[in-house]
Amino acid sequence: MICPSMCGLRQIFLAAVIAAAAHADEPRVVGAWRFDPSRFGPTVAWLMPLIGVVDAAGLIPLEDQPVADGLLVGSLLGTYPHRATLWTTPENGGFRTVVEADAPGQFPVMRQALQTILTHYGDAANHEQELFDLPGDRQAVRYRLADWPEHQYLEWFADAEHFYIGVGRGALATPPSGASPAAHRAAIRPLDGADVFLELYVDVAALHETMGADREETKLARHWRLSRFGGAQQMMLHGRWAGTSLVLDISMLRDGQMTATAVTLDRWPAQALHAKPPGSFHIAAPIDWPATVERIGRWADAEWDEPTRQRCAALGEKFAPLVLISDYPRPFLPLPGTATTYAAVRDDADPERVAKQLHDLVAPFMQAEAGDVKVAHDRKTGLYWLDSPLRKLIKAPAWGWSNDGRVLIVSFSPQAVLENRRWLANKSATSSPATPLQ
Repeated sequence: MICPSMCGLRQIFLAAVIAAAAHADEPRVVGAWRFDPSRFGPTVAWLMPLIGVVDAAGLIPLEDQPVADGLLVGSLLGTYPHRATLWTTPENGGFRTVVEADAPGQFPVMRQALQTILTHYGDAANHEQELFDLPGDRQAVRYRLADWPEHQYLEWFADAEHFYIGVGRGALATPPSGASPAAHRAAIRPLDGADVFLELYVDVAALHETMGADREETKLARHWRLSRFGGAQQMMLHGRWAGTSLVLDISMLRDGQMTATAVTLDRWPAQALHAKPPGSFHIAAPIDWPATVERIGRWADAEWDEPTRQRCAALGEKFAPLVLISDYPRPFLPLPGTATTYAAVRDDADPERVAKQLHDLVAPFMQAEAGDVKVAHDRKTGLYWLDSPLRKLIKAPAWGWSNDGRVLIVSFSPQAVLENRRWLANKSATSSPATPLQ
């Protein structure tokens, strides 16, 4: 499973940038991202040969190719330290993005990945590629399909230590300036000193200005305003190491005041129902389940009817106010944030009743029509997973219960859920076989 704090904030950030960038009045940095995956797991030296075999065999349907390509890009970025900056460019239209990856000697791998992905889209006759010069006697490649607007052009080049890719014509020639996360970094340093490996900076005020005060408020903007981040002019998510604990902090500039808050714990909590899993990292995040369900309900709006809201709220109240995350077992692909999540049932709740409540909540999705969200259920193991178009390769997220029914396990594959179930059973003196729901 992808860490919800990291993934949700990044999706809000990217969606807001894409929605707003075409309406800017002046060039302005709207966000920046930095990630060092060095401590997270395997590299992907084997990935490109595997992708080549899968491509040649035609195992991925054309309509599902974007998902597979997204996994490839995510796995590559999850292997190398990298930085990204996004900014508005009104004079050329749209936005520009530059990603810089620390990948010494890996230009052939990066180029092959790009070529593999780009061949999946458009007719070969519509592919246009050219060389162009950059400052400093450098030469880069520009690629586009014939009908692409300039803000969708791709540009790339490499030196001995780095691989650079830009989105939008001129992205590599005119690197942005103006991002100001320094004050945010200073705000969190007193919290730990900091082995910081992740940063996500968003200039919320810039996004608001580029969208225009007279524009109709979007659903995204409305939920942002109603969230705990409402009123922030800038914000930044920081990920830092405290031993094997992955600690997330949020700094916000609001009304001219900079504040910093740790949103996860810096140690494995004593009140955890089970021992720390043998992964390379863990996250312990306090959670207010009723408030979380309410926020999800606001986001879903019309998609959630009142009975569904009430059932979700009743289910949330049965869980302890703590979510635990670990990378045990190590994920097959080094996608940033891929891990296993554990949520324990409260001591005063009946595990069998809670399991049935969750089953009844997802049961309608087991009969979903093709093209809709569909949930698969294996009665023999008691496991569930999202039945995606790439079901032969991916069954994620997957979830199930510990043998004693007291811990909900959500992970990136059914096999990972089963492994955690076995590990928890070995750690528990009171484990007993679970009866799968029929």
